[in-house]
Amino acid sequence: HDSTTSAISGPTSTTSTALHATTYKPIFDFTLDPQNPTTKSKSASSFERIDDAIMGGISTSSLRDNPTESYATWSGVCRTDGGGFCGMRTLPFASPLDADGQEGVFLDCMLASDEEASRRVWKMTVRTDSSRGEMVYQAEYDLQRVMEEECDLREALEEARAAEAELQEAMEGVAKMNVAEDVGKEMEEAKGAGEDLMKAMNDAKKEDGEGDGNGNGGEEEECWARVFVPFDKFQLVRGPRLVPDGPKLNVTGGIFQIGMTLSKFQMGVNTTELENFRPGYFEMRIQRMGFYNTNDDAAPAVANDANSNDGYDNASVIDNVPDTLSKKEAQKKRPFLLKMLLPLAKVFFSEKANRRKSAMRILREERGLSRGKAILFGIRSRKRSMGGCIPSVFKTLGILTVDSFRAVALSVLKVVLLYPLRVVGAVVRKVKQMLGLTVKPSLRE
Repeated sequence: HDSTTSAISGPTSTTSTALHATTYKPIFDFTLDPQNPTTKSKSASSFERIDDAIMGGISTSSLRDNPTESYATWSGVCRTDGGGFCGMRTLPFASPLDADGQEGVFLDCMLASDEEASRRVWKMTVRTDSSRGEMVYQAEYDLQRVMEEECDLREALEEARAAEAELQEAMEGVAKMNVAEDVGKEMEEAKGAGEDLMKAMNDAKKEDGEGDGNGNGGEEEECWARVFVPFDKFQLVRGPRLVPDGPKLNVTGGIFQIGMTLSKFQMGVNTTELENFRPGYFEMRIQRMGFYNTNDDAAPAVANDANSNDGYDNASVIDNVPDTLSKKEAQKKRPFLLKMLLPLAKVFFSEKANRRKSAMRILREERGLSRGKAILFGIRSRKRSMGGCIPSVFKTLGILTVDSFRAVALSVLKVVLLYPLRVVGAVVRKVKQMLGLTVKPSLRE
């Protein structure tokens, strides 16, 4: 499988065709389920934000449950200032997910904000150990192609429906004539052809999710697609870069985290940006996420769509929503070095400070203001919200003082800590090279 579409089944169910049989194991379910109302909310609360703020960016996104809709919404604004990606990942699972015998991850989704999925890089992420480091396994998927294939499938079904209606009308016209015996024979033949077509249409409707007994009988004509991301497509990455000669993904020990990313960075040994990347607002709607297993390597490129619920046992879905650690529990399990560095990172890479820096850049580079005029613009902008000029002046002075202290402290930290660590790292890598050991590239290489 590459990124493809297929019909939804149950928590652990099988969809069969003449060419293949695929077993699905949903893990997170955001569809409406009156029998298990907590399934949606528990699925949504299992995820945490992982945007580019961690590297000095100003992008922001969130995954929200929609109580009255049969999906969750992952939406936000991706900006290229200082970063260029938005992401969501699960909190660490209380117990690793058993993925042994599974072929990959599937995602039932739809890009609702626009029709330019190809202008972003979409990635799926998995972690196979309990660490919280920067090295994870990622794979890209072609969301644009998957959704176009789904829309083409729906168009073909609509054309078949129109042909069915025309044939039915013609059959009724012949029946009214009631003339010669040969006409009656032709009518019987037409009736037989019509029955064959109607049977084929009914089969297609079932595969397309209509009349499935779960309230999905053609209510919407949206192009929901099922994306397949095979485990053998995942590669070890460090940040946005591939780790050369990294070990292949091995899920026999379980999966500790699953994540999704929208990025301007393509996977590669060197940092590679998508040329026509589209920044700004995005909205992806998600119905389900889980594992799949195809029992025949000859599976077609496109099977069925992601709207069918045939065989979907809603009553047992809640059993598939895994427990995760709380945020406090996850923080306690972080490596000691990470616990030490994160507070410093929050001080030096504050989102508010990053946004102020971006605003200053826009005022100076795009509006041609000097630094002093840009500061005065900020004072005037805060004047109304703070109830006067004096409070606005004091607020601005406080911000300038904090930002100046942050800049000085960061410079000192680079001299006394960062640069010496780089030197030590370079020496260690050189020694490893001399000894013939494997050397992992630094993020700066």
